Amino acid sequence: MHYRPRLCVHSLCLFLLTCCLSIPLLAQSNAPETTVFYNAKVFTTEPHDPYAEAVAVRGEKILAVGNLSEVTKAAGASAKRVDLGGKTLFPGFIDSHSHSMMGGMGLISADGSEKLHQLDDLAPFAEEAKKSGKGMRGEILEILGIPLEFWSHTDVLNAAFSRGEYKKQCVLLRGMDGHTAWANRALLQRAGITSDYLSGLTADERSYYGVGKDGELNGFLVDAGLAKIEPLLPPPTDERLLAAGRAALRYNYSLGITAWLDPLATDDVLKTYKLLSDHGELTSEVDAFPPPSTPGIQRSEECPMGGRVRLPGHALCCSLWALVGRGAQNIERGLRRTAVWHRGVRGHPHGLARLYDVGGASTLP
Repeated sequence: MHYRPRLCVHSLCLFLLTCCLSIPLLAQSNAPETTVFYNAKVFTTEPHDPYAEAVAVRGEKILAVGNLSEVTKAAGASAKRVDLGGKTLFPGFIDSHSHSMMGGMGLISADGSEKLHQLDDLAPFAEEAKKSGKGMRGEILEILGIPLEFWSHTDVLNAAFSRGEYKKQCVLLRGMDGHTAWANRALLQRAGITSDYLSGLTADERSYYGVGKDGELNGFLVDAGLAKIEPLLPPPTDERLLAAGRAALRYNYSLGITAWLDPLATDDVLKTYKLLSDHGELTSEVDAFPPPSTPGIQRSEECPMGGRVRLPGHALCCSLWALVGRGAQNIERGLRRTAVWHRGVRGHPHGLARLYDVGGASTLP
């Protein structure tokens, strides 16, 4: 009986000691991983010291940049080490003009941008797009990325897509410039684009519709003419918008672009960004400019032509050298795949704006 209180005290002391020992271990297990990337040509953007040989990353923030001994000391002996084999590492790029979500829609659609080199390639490409369903927007066959020189051959296009199996099949071919298109006769008829319709337009309004030497519509459309077709296309589902957004992110990250300005954020574009954000996948910083008529968007002195919507993703874009943009745990995988950046952003239609500072707190002018 006399020993029970002492036993309880001993047990309590042992319990408290165990807790004291466990708390640091628990905190350590929950601490973000630290990784040192070394043996690299790290571009710092600092004019007086443009290159370093190592970078330490802890969680989602850059811990240190410099020579290997300095970075290793800052990271600690337990840090994971990744040898980049002398490859070049850049900070994330900011694209000053990017229709990313629209481009993403093209990536999951029947896009012939890099596949249609001559007019003879179009018919088999369209047939496959129809067969696979990749080019179908409801009942309309839609092909994107058409080379602009194809518009000089509207007679060939009509022979191929306004007769035979396509006589009753609506076909829309979109130019790679995003402003021009061609519609076959079935689609023109369905949209109400007829000779009678054109006769009621002004000369300026008629200039958006192509007319052949015989005075008949040849199917060519520009901007306002294309806008007459758009209402016939079914709106994309949330699933399709999300798939397009994910494709756009993958493409941007593969080029090292981790932030951008979207100069024409339509309702579908804004909805896509919202879907990505709701799924926790919008880790980039995006400035989106909706058209002036977008409901609920207020104009500002900074953007007199329309509203400005800031779409903050994750602090990652301000604090990490993102090659893949999804988090520090993915950097190693991205480096292994695309760490050599001599190709830059080849093939991207727009130039780059500014690079993030190595510290991530600001951008360089």
